[in-house]
Amino acid sequence: MMKRKYCQGDFEQCARYIVCKALGRDKVPADLTPSQVDKAKQIIR
Repeated sequence: MMKRKYCQGDFEQCARYIVCKALGRDKVPADLTPSQVDKAKQIIR
């Protein structure tokens, strides 16, 4: 379900995508799930 929603659908709302776009792929925490948008916003501050 998550893969369909975030990877094949609205990927711009994926927390991992948000961090990757802002800071680069190497800055995406391994334990960050696609639904953790609040955590992603904290990371990119």
